[in-house]
Amino acid sequence: MATYLIDTGQYVVSNYPPGTGLFSAPFYLFSPKTLPSSDQWTIFSFLGIDEPVDLPLVPGLPSALAAGFYTALGVTGLFVALTWSGVGRREALAASALVGFGTGAFSVAADAMWQHSVAVAFIGLFLALVARNHLVWAGIAAAAAVLTRPPTAFAVAVVGLYIAWRRSSLRPVFAIGIPTSLGALGYVWHQLYYFGEITRIGYVTAAVSGGVIDDLAGAGLALFDPQRGLFVLTPVALVALFYVPPVWRAAPDWVKGAAIGALVLFAFQMRGNAWDGGSGFFGYRYMIEPLFFAAPLLVLGGIHAWEKGGLSRALLVVSGVVSVAVHTYGAALPWVLPTIS
Repeated sequence: MATYLIDTGQYVVSNYPPGTGLFSAPFYLFSPKTLPSSDQWTIFSFLGIDEPVDLPLVPGLPSALAAGFYTALGVTGLFVALTWSGVGRREALAASALVGFGTGAFSVAADAMWQHSVAVAFIGLFLALVARNHLVWAGIAAAAAVLTRPPTAFAVAVVGLYIAWRRSSLRPVFAIGIPTSLGALGYVWHQLYYFGEITRIGYVTAAVSGGVIDDLAGAGLALFDPQRGLFVLTPVALVALFYVPPVWRAAPDWVKGAAIGALVLFAFQMRGNAWDGGSGFFGYRYMIEPLFFAAPLLVLGGIHAWEKGGLSRALLVVSGVVSVAVHTYGAALPWVLPTIS
């Protein structure tokens, strides 16, 4: 736990960005502040203190409820984005359900209050608002995502820049960028206020560390590792990606921008970070946000595969069923095997 809590001399503060705590706080308003004393942890040499320290633990139910709520909100936002971009309601519902139950959104983001649950909620809202051309409101949603998971700023910036280029207008840059910057400033203020630096969790140092070969190897593992690889655990994404080229030209500009932003975000997260995202969870973590940004384009690829029929449709259906089965297992794993940490 000492990895996650920092003794600033005045406060003991989580070293993670403030968005998760801020948006999960309402779910704890009517729950006990801590678990009974018999369930507390006693840690020696904690935070540099030589004497034993009791670490209060909060109930887990509000965390689970918040995680499920925000993940469902993100999937709903994706559904709205798809319908507002011309995808039929039935196809959009099927695709959104597949993202909700066949990806790490189900087995990780909805499992507990990681940063991912809040991040995907506001990414989904961002995509829906961009699809409707409500760019200022999209920037506000992006600000919340950045306050929760700062690297999402890279994908958001690409969306704004790409649609500005395609529309030959600077309005998207300012309409999205100015509100989004408020989230970045909020994160910087939080870090400076509590820690006196903005690099506490390594987002900046990660960008300048590591080697290209290591980054490429990590990217390959993040996609194809048997236990953590995106395309192994969510094979429907690989099938949909195969059918993206035929639909690229006709895709809306914001869909293309979001997909390119997903690649930039993925590259940043692989730059100097452990590709597997740590331990104590099922499957992949770092791929959840890039996958949400890329989802609208992948859905168009999946629809094209369905419309082709035959083997294409069969591959899409089988890979979709496998994806849902894998992540349903991952979501149920802590209940089936309670001893897993």
